[in-house]
Amino acid sequence: MARIFLIVFSTIVLLGTTVQAKNNNAETLTLTIPESVLAEAVRKSLPFLLDTGSDSVEGSIWIQSIENLQLDDQQISGFVTIIGDDILISTSIAGQQLRLKVGTVKLTFNLAADSRFEDASQTLFIRPTVTDLKTEEAQAGDELGVLLIGLFNGREFPLAIDELQPIIADTGEKKLAIDMRIKNITIARKMLSLHLLPEIRTVK
Repeated sequence: MARIFLIVFSTIVLLGTTVQAKNNNAETLTLTIPESVLAEAVRKSLPFLLDTGSDSVEGSIWIQSIENLQLDDQQISGFVTIIGDDILISTSIAGQQLRLKVGTVKLTFNLAADSRFEDASQTLFIRPTVTDLKTEEAQAGDELGVLLIGLFNGREFPLAIDELQPIIADTGEKKLAIDMRIKNITIARKMLSLHLLPEIRTVK
């Protein structure tokens, strides 16, 4: 979900037409993305191949859907469906290494992700928590569910934000470039806000 959020965030900022701009003060500019716009962008970005970064799981794991996406007080939450294809799980039982063949499995769960933004490194940190996990496979599927919870819960995932492209304005005699540096990313009820520091320079 963290990776999806970064892709969707970048797409919305580049499109520009789906955000509402307003001046906060003389120095910063705030771009507000409504919850409904973010939810629609997430829906259109799926399915998404998930990289677990784990040697314990082999196969393809896809995030199939994220429903009921909600924003509230630095938190993103939703109901997630994951599909696993050709899944193999490496596990240890009584000191013996075993490889369990799961095959195809479908998992659903609630996910809530806390977020914070670090200005110095231009990095968004996401800390997801998985709850109410259900699987259609009674045994091996449960093993996969436990592994996924272990991979996500309590971990903070850093997402480096790419530098925003400058806005170019042609005044006739000069061209001006407006660079936007992200000072903060905040999440409130039903909206995500980008707090930007503009810098104007002339270009040839």
